[in-house]
Amino acid sequence: MLWHQLYDSGSFYGRRGVFVMALSGIDNALWDIAGKYSGKPVYQMLGGDPKARITAYKSGSDVSEALSLGFRHVKVKPPANIRDGRAGMRRNLEYFSEVRSALAPDSLLMTDCLSTWNDVAYVIEMARMLEPANSNWIEEPLLPDNLQGYARLVREVKSTAIASGEHEYTQYGFAELLRHQAVGVVQPDVSWSGGVTALIRIARMAADHLLPFIPHRGGSLFGLPSALNAPHCTIAESFGTGDNGTDLMTAMTAPFRDGFYSPSEKPGFGTELTIDLVKNHIL
Repeated sequence: MLWHQLYDSGSFYGRRGVFVMALSGIDNALWDIAGKYSGKPVYQMLGGDPKARITAYKSGSDVSEALSLGFRHVKVKPPANIRDGRAGMRRNLEYFSEVRSALAPDSLLMTDCLSTWNDVAYVIEMARMLEPANSNWIEEPLLPDNLQGYARLVREVKSTAIASGEHEYTQYGFAELLRHQAVGVVQPDVSWSGGVTALIRIARMAADHLLPFIPHRGGSLFGLPSALNAPHCTIAESFGTGDNGTDLMTAMTAPFRDGFYSPSEKPGFGTELTIDLVKNHIL
């Protein structure tokens, strides 16, 4: 009820972007309050059969560091984009071949393009070139609103999945992605897409379409409850681990051991955030 009151009151002014990010923060805060009031961790409040832990993958370019930390799976950014032409495509191929050779044969390798491959034909050819590297998904190759382009990629690229949704908003935006069959791995962000309440709904929608649900920053203490409760979520993106972050980041980082994230058993999300920590970073 509270989620819909928030969304409905602002939907004439912004159904995406900063408005939904603010809504996400309020929604997550309400879940944290509810957990602390009831004395339960949020991951135990979602009505599912939560996993005790979840496999993690490391996002970043330093593969050797990721392996030394205990990660077996990695997601890296390509060194070249569409502006770099064919020379850049060859550079991408060389880089991904090197990364693949550094990993175990059964390790997952993903690429996050951040919309810099923003041309359907380019992505199709790049996916073909990367087949020997055995990429598990190509993430956000196009700009988020290019639904027709994403739908074509999902239809025509068979060697790897097409992941998207980090920059999509609420269950209503994801409904359009799914209606156009424009996503192969569903990736909402709990602090951008509408909070835990929206992610519960998006996870159900992904399950109805038999698609993997792998939230952006799913290894954060805020993302873990949804990741642990979705049976079709098998891996969580790193957050904070090994990043030499600030004390604020450390306070939001989940327990990590031997390649797995585990939830906090403290009430709410179990973060170590305090008002003083927040004030130190905003004042």
